[in-house]
Amino acid sequence: MKILLKSLAVIIFLIVLAILALIFLVDPNRFNPPIEAIAKDQGVVLQIKGDLGWDLWPSLGVAVNDVHVAPLAEPQQAIAELKQASLLLKLIPLFSGNFQVDHIAVDGLNLNLRVDETGKGNWEAFSKPATTTAPPPSDTESNLALDIQHISLTNSRLSYADAQAGSLLTLSDINLTMSGVNTRTEPFAVDLGFVLEQAQANSEKLTLTGKLTTQLSVDNSFDTLGLTDGTLQLDIAAKEKASLALTYAIAVTDLQDSPAYKGEIALKDTNLRQVLEAFDIKLETAKKDALGKFRLSSTITGDAEKVKLENLQLVLDETALNGSAGITNFTTNSLRLSLSGDTFNADDYLPPPSQADVQQSTATTPVVSAPAEDTSLPMDALRSLNLNIKLALKKLIVNKIPLENVEAKLLAKNGMIEQNLNAVAFSGKIATKGQLDARGQQGQLQFDAGVEGLELAPLLKAMEMDSKVG
Repeated sequence: MKILLKSLAVIIFLIVLAILALIFLVDPNRFNPPIEAIAKDQGVVLQIKGDLGWDLWPSLGVAVNDVHVAPLAEPQQAIAELKQASLLLKLIPLFSGNFQVDHIAVDGLNLNLRVDETGKGNWEAFSKPATTTAPPPSDTESNLALDIQHISLTNSRLSYADAQAGSLLTLSDINLTMSGVNTRTEPFAVDLGFVLEQAQANSEKLTLTGKLTTQLSVDNSFDTLGLTDGTLQLDIAAKEKASLALTYAIAVTDLQDSPAYKGEIALKDTNLRQVLEAFDIKLETAKKDALGKFRLSSTITGDAEKVKLENLQLVLDETALNGSAGITNFTTNSLRLSLSGDTFNADDYLPPPSQADVQQSTATTPVVSAPAEDTSLPMDALRSLNLNIKLALKKLIVNKIPLENVEAKLLAKNGMIEQNLNAVAFSGKIATKGQLDARGQQGQLQFDAGVEGLELAPLLKAMEMDSKVG
């Protein structure tokens, strides 16, 4: 036993001695010229302006500072710049031959992507002709055992400028931290903050300040991924200011081949009016605070071709709705929506009456308005519609007329648009049916309406016409 302990002590001493010799006798900066030469052979200008350095305690690692990356044709036009990056290994496990990453840190990463007037990106200068010899297929499984105590990306920035579109997209103040990173499907913490700015010619600059937190889990083949306890906070600033807050839990499977996902999402109480005004969309509604409260929760399933929201629950101001929604085919924009709810007052969302409307409603003699000019229908847009929408309400108020047990349907496909409405009002039944055929050069419209058992007196009173009839 004593011999074994002595042998182990000698081995540990030799390992420590080798590490110390590596650190104190080998200057890592001597590797800068060959690294830069290898990059130049690949068509890349790589300049390591800062020092390469060793870290010894409590972790062993290497750090690189002030890196500049550019194409050979424009060596002064950096596509990527880096202030500092470091890789640290846990020191004690090294003595047993176990390489465990303690920390990967990247600070001050700056990526500048540009598209010129001809549509060519500056990153294309890095591309080289593809070789005709394909690499041999690998018989080993693409499993990666990953165990990193901490990963951080701080004070980083990405900009994308498109000279053709006259737009600039900037993602700045990127700060990403991940703790306990592993590929054992054990959740680990992810925290991300960023500021997204979009500037377009002749448009107001849009700024999104985001904060995302979640628990992330992955397997060693990177084929399944889970996001739990997720929150996303977005603060919007453009013409006006608004905020969005979202919670989520998503599981992704078959990530390598045919990704599919399922989970739950919830949008907290949101002022839709403020959101619209932030994008310079101002609505004048009869009820001043209409669209002031909106929230949503739903389960979500989908893949690359479709997405579906089930157990969908919506609240818009005083109206609660539930049902399902989805796009069954992204290629054809096939939309399916089915909602049912309690009471919805459409008058609250209509434009407020103008002074002329008020004068006309109070006039003792009818005012004859000039006929409106014909408006051409957007035939191409109508032909492209692919809709299946169903709405059921216990009560619907339109132009002060209360409709009960409302059932409405809208179907659109291949240029044929059909609508049906059935409701109860003033002890009677109302049924309408319309059809628009947009397949030809000119649209053809058919409309039928039927009324049964309607009481006239309460109808006139609701329309405030009872005093004018007699």
